[in-house]
Amino acid sequence: MYDIDKFKNVGTKILSPTYQMHSSVVLPVIEITGEDHILFELRNSKLKHQPGEVSFPGGRVEKDEESRAAAIREFCEEIEAEESQLEIISRIFEYATPTRGLIHCYLARIDKNIDLSISNDEVERLFTVPISFFKDQKPLVFKNASVIVPDEKLELSGLLERLNIPLKGEESYSWPTLYYDIPFYEYEEFIIWGITANMVRNFVEML
Repeated sequence: MYDIDKFKNVGTKILSPTYQMHSSVVLPVIEITGEDHILFELRNSKLKHQPGEVSFPGGRVEKDEESRAAAIREFCEEIEAEESQLEIISRIFEYATPTRGLIHCYLARIDKNIDLSISNDEVERLFTVPISFFKDQKPLVFKNASVIVPDEKLELSGLLERLNIPLKGEESYSWPTLYYDIPFYEYEEFIIWGITANMVRNFVEML
């Protein structure tokens, strides 16, 4: 007999081949001259991954680290801020991506006196956009497609043949193509797009 009662107070475990990596980001809201803005960072152009792109502060969740703690840690490291300068409101999104695993997005209120002039090895500069801009401006949206290509070893294994799943000819198995939206916002000289723009769009729609 196995003790399955031990799972009574265990949280849900997400199972998917695309969730191999967990990341956390902060969606930071800051008040400027009486109006709420969203704070963004322009990634350093010398970075290996996503150089020069607009993103939220965040990064990988380390082993044995809670996603909330990772969000706070990454924010403080990248923005050169103190933990006391942000207030986590909620984990507003669990964003499943086809290429970057699961992203935990935390909504936070940021100290309005935080230094926005920082520039370092990860962040080229910070900038803010009024939330009202996103309320008034709909993004340009394009469709992207992810095509599933089976492993060659799967074909050679003979397992699909035993399942009567043909891989060649007119009756060959049709692997699904996954379509998803890629939104783009243009604000001044900045282009906010992809995952970051999708989080913004969903957040603004909830307001």
